[in-house]
Amino acid sequence: MVAPAAVVVWVVVATLCVVSSSVGETPTPPTRTRVPANADSQGTSAAEVRPASAVFTEVGSSTLPLYQRTDQPLLTGGAAVGDCDGDGWLDVYFPAYAEHFLFRNRGDGTFEDFTATSNLTALAQNDFFTGRGAAFGDIDNDGDLDLFVTGYAQARHWLFVNQGGCRFAEEAESRGVRVDSASLGRSVSFGDYDRDGYLDVFVAEVWSPSFAPPVPPPVSHLFRNRGAAAPGYFDDVTIAAGVALDHVPGTQPGIFPFTPRFTDFDRDGFPDLAVASDFGQSRLFWNNGDGTFTDGTHAAGVGTDEYGMGAVTADFDGDGWLDWFVTSIYLPGGERGTGNRLYRYAGGRRFEDRTDAAGVRDGMWGWGTVALDYDNDGDQDLAMTNGIAPGDADLYAEREFGAIDLSPFFTDPARFWENQGNGSFAEIAAHVGFFDSGVGQGLIAFDYDGDGDMDMLLVHDHGVFPLLFRNDGGNHGHWLQLALRGRHSNSFGIGSLVSIATEGGRVQVQEVSGSSTYFAQNGSGWIHFGLGSASAVDWIEVHWPSGIVQRVPDVRANQRLTIEEPESCANYEPEECRWDPTPTPTPNSGEATPTPAVSATPPPGASPTPTNGPGESPTSTPPDTPAPSPSPGTATPTELAPTPTPPPPTCAGDCNSDGVVNIDELVLMVRIALDLAELSRCMAGDRNRDGLVTIEEILQAVRSALWGCAEAAARDEVRVAGGGVLGGGPKDSTHPRSSFRGRTDQS
Repeated sequence: MVAPAAVVVWVVVATLCVVSSSVGETPTPPTRTRVPANADSQGTSAAEVRPASAVFTEVGSSTLPLYQRTDQPLLTGGAAVGDCDGDGWLDVYFPAYAEHFLFRNRGDGTFEDFTATSNLTALAQNDFFTGRGAAFGDIDNDGDLDLFVTGYAQARHWLFVNQGGCRFAEEAESRGVRVDSASLGRSVSFGDYDRDGYLDVFVAEVWSPSFAPPVPPPVSHLFRNRGAAAPGYFDDVTIAAGVALDHVPGTQPGIFPFTPRFTDFDRDGFPDLAVASDFGQSRLFWNNGDGTFTDGTHAAGVGTDEYGMGAVTADFDGDGWLDWFVTSIYLPGGERGTGNRLYRYAGGRRFEDRTDAAGVRDGMWGWGTVALDYDNDGDQDLAMTNGIAPGDADLYAEREFGAIDLSPFFTDPARFWENQGNGSFAEIAAHVGFFDSGVGQGLIAFDYDGDGDMDMLLVHDHGVFPLLFRNDGGNHGHWLQLALRGRHSNSFGIGSLVSIATEGGRVQVQEVSGSSTYFAQNGSGWIHFGLGSASAVDWIEVHWPSGIVQRVPDVRANQRLTIEEPESCANYEPEECRWDPTPTPTPNSGEATPTPAVSATPPPGASPTPTNGPGESPTSTPPDTPAPSPSPGTATPTELAPTPTPPPPTCAGDCNSDGVVNIDELVLMVRIALDLAELSRCMAGDRNRDGLVTIEEILQAVRSALWGCAEAAARDEVRVAGGGVLGGGPKDSTHPRSSFRGRTDQS
């Protein structure tokens, strides 16, 4: 009788032989495309950069209940993140074909399936459902997050109103946002464009004569919240507001908006509307401050991205002004497909194209993107997804590219650009463990485990499981996370501009955003500042949408702080609270000066000339003690309960996260090693997250099968501690992973 251990080893060896022989005597796997940014005009090469201090570990298989399903759900590339039950932890929603998934954050590094409890399961069954884009936002200012989902194939949208405790009722039709048409829903974004204190919403929709009959205008919709008269009920003001999208002459027939964003680029106090669009149709609308917009695309020097897909706005160069990054398609040597665009705001409602100087043009076939300070050094880094399925590529080839070979895009690797602090970026995805070669679409940056560094969620199209990248080193630098609670402004302070100053006079600026980045959105309202070596913040300044400007001095680092909007500026010193409808920046360079478009009306109790009285410094609330009701303008540290504990390490080779490694999983790893199967089918097999499955990693999985996951992990840890090898290759003290043996927590 053959011993079980011998059976396992025999099967692995036999599988290697059989699979190898099936593809020839000397199989040559396809080359994995890895394109670092070139030197000089293309930025800094990854080889010239010291390995980063932060490392991402993919933990979706051990944290998301989605992986426990026997049938693989057909995700559509979208997702939304927000604290829908108000416990301080960020929950995750996924739309899919004919169903939803809502996962509640347990606060211990894992999630539980909350879909049925939230009533979303019943709602999907009662109304045939396939969602695409998703966004959280508090439409009625009742203090909890509602959920908007765009329809993909049923030509309607869904609005799930939070009834409390993350339990929803679908009310799109009664609230005026259902929209029955033949167009296809894309991304959805929230913003208070008219500054009345209630969130409005812009929904991007695609229409083409190739898949639908003509539809009455408009295609895509701006819905204005009726505000205090009827909170959370909407009127379609697309045409009246001047943001109706139409076909751009000389481009593909149809209308193709993908990612709208509300952002106040010119700092006049009113959010502008930037819409990244496919086939040369990206647009920028300046907010006139009277409920209307003006198309300023060409005069502003933007819209040159031929295939605009995803988008994000952030201050990438640290000058105090928000810039616009748009993902696109890069075809080397072609007249079309010239890649991404980084539009730097230069003042006077003009932008500069800094794409080549920054080194961020080549993202292959780009989709979603995020800006995040992954290493807490105080500047904004960039990540983006990419890839396309063969069938979808055929459609583009037929319409746009002719005989060009698009197969390299089928497995192109995701991009991660580290901000070098000098206007350029370095592509270091492999160095930081951010790897995906599938059709990645939605991308969200958020701190899901509450440890002070930014994690990432990557969502695929075509039914592949999402990837959750846990940041295992970013909190080596100090940090500060802020949430806002509005009184005159909308409840989560969406649209507020927040500045902080640290030692040496360095100022960082971020906008509290409710906008999408391509089918996906972080609607939590939390913003994250990396502080580097600074252990304190000199001051925080919040420019609320209401026009109130609030300053909080002397804030310690490494905490989550909730700032409440003052009821009025009475009893405050001028430097602590004032009313200013047209915020001006405190830039590090001081280049641009905005010109106010319209003066806003002060909120009740506010005064352009504030009177006396000190502001309040942040005060701590003891754990397990009910927090007192904050007085006007307070900044209160936010306690998270329970305290997160690190999730257990993923078992080597345990592809389905059931705690056992079986023969099928070993065979799958061998197939992945030979490029006969996608890595996304067994992320647990790629232990060092270099995008490959090696012989050493297969042997680790064999040990897991022989000894069990816990025993194998313990023995492997002993081998590593004794100078052994983890994941193949010699131990290298310069590799970013070499300094980490699990979580790194910073108080």
